[in-house]
Amino acid sequence: MEYKVLGDIRYPREVIVWSVNRVMLQKKENNFIKNIAINPLLGLEHSNRNRDYNIYWQSFRRQEVCGDGYTETVYLKFSRDEDEAIILDSEDIITMEVYCTNGNLPFTYPILYFESEIPVPEIKISSLCRPTSIINPISMSKINWRVISQLSLNHILYSGSNGASMLREMLSIYNYNQNPGNERLINWIIDLKITPITSRLSND
Repeated sequence: MEYKVLGDIRYPREVIVWSVNRVMLQKKENNFIKNIAINPLLGLEHSNRNRDYNIYWQSFRRQEVCGDGYTETVYLKFSRDEDEAIILDSEDIITMEVYCTNGNLPFTYPILYFESEIPVPEIKISSLCRPTSIINPISMSKINWRVISQLSLNHILYSGSNGASMLREMLSIYNYNQNPGNERLINWIIDLKITPITSRLSND
């Protein structure tokens, strides 16, 4: 079963969940409340798992119709090692630590004015540039696994015939918003040569 994650149920459009960082389960057993830390399914804490509660969580984003456009909503799902779905009891309580943002709210304001923390008479502070539109985090796709693969390597040898293509692949990973200008610059990398240089440090 999937559970929708809302930063503020009163203002779902103004408070948008950016990421889920920590999940806790409050479970009632024998008239006692137990606080159980749940590890992420794609995390590195599987060795510290609770043997009595072999549960993991994972979050994902889904586009939904909102007014005259679309919005991305974060959902939470629980599972076991065998990818078996978990259904929570009606008395269970989930506590989450999340990062939230106000989304495109500043971008929709026609004119931005700022207020000083202390009263400043006859002075008005206005913005010279409008805030940019929000860039949502990339969803779990093949590019994520490419990032994980690159980060898992201790080093990469760019020398040789495949050095330029490896460098282009590495740079394309960080072009997460598919900027055409950055893509052109990356494709301009045709050849790469690496020469090791060693020298003795001076005593100065």
